[in-house]
Amino acid sequence: MIVKRTEFLGFLDALKSGITTGGEMDQMANIQFTGVDMITYNEQIGILVPFEADFAASINHKDLVNIVSKLDAETFVMELSGNELSISTEDTKAGLLTTGTEEIQQSIDELIEQMPNEENNGEWLLLPENFSNGVGLCTPAAEKDLSKGILACLSAFDNKLVCSDNKRISVYEMSGSVDSEFLIRAGLVTNLTKLDLTNFYPSNSWVHFATSDGIIFSVKRVSGDSLTMYAKLFADFKGISIDLPDGLKEIVGAASSMVADDDTKDMRIYNEGKDLICASSNERGWIERSVKANFSKKEKLDITVSSNHLNWVLDLPDIKMTLGENSSLFESGNFKHIIQHKGN
Repeated sequence: MIVKRTEFLGFLDALKSGITTGGEMDQMANIQFTGVDMITYNEQIGILVPFEADFAASINHKDLVNIVSKLDAETFVMELSGNELSISTEDTKAGLLTTGTEEIQQSIDELIEQMPNEENNGEWLLLPENFSNGVGLCTPAAEKDLSKGILACLSAFDNKLVCSDNKRISVYEMSGSVDSEFLIRAGLVTNLTKLDLTNFYPSNSWVHFATSDGIIFSVKRVSGDSLTMYAKLFADFKGISIDLPDGLKEIVGAASSMVADDDTKDMRIYNEGKDLICASSNERGWIERSVKANFSKKEKLDITVSSNHLNWVLDLPDIKMTLGENSSLFESGNFKHIIQHKGN
């Protein structure tokens, strides 16, 4: 069969999140060609890309990418002969050994059975069109430590997406509601932001996301309560509005050069009259940077926050800040983010 190189590499890139290397099961590092689809699966993620082939085989993903990416022709021939998949152009020939699918086939079959089909009467649900944008904005606030349970998850309910590591909270209001709430591990869904998602379907064990061109990205569901209690904190937030001065992002970045060499990376931000000052230090020295601001005589700002978290939130467009007693609220369009002040 003749294959278009650029298109095929795009499929391989879409499939890579479902790959696990260095595990006990070699099949989780492979692509499964079924004749109608290409599938990768690693127990937490399953990805299905429509791809008609005149063969069925299991091929190592990395090896396939390495060979195809180095071809200098825009099309190539791919054929299965015995237990070898051959790849050839006019001036290049390569072969990759196939492996059996017995170890993983049952798991893949069970995953596919939970996708919408005539037997389970499942139907794809419409996904809010700005869901992917919300995923990209919220997931940085999730806990990286998986032992923290639902704090390592993205929570979807009503028209909201929520993530929190108990030091910061992100909430995104989507253009529509999800008809069925779900929890999925935040660290697994970053690649969803690269896909033009249109539909989703929550099954017993998975949440399946689909694109208009038939790619299905399935993520294992996490048991637990949704993060609705964190969303309520935004409605109850009280504080004073702070006008962020032009150039704040630049001085925060410059003052970050002397943050302590640990995970907290604390930075003090305070005002003296009309000057807003960012200060950081470690055991070897300190630095302060200031910028002219528009504080009134009554306004007094003196907080300590993570410089990493602050740098990230200041990258958002048209950011607005509200200073609370123990935390600060930042708003940008449909996105809201609370950063807890250190020492509170």
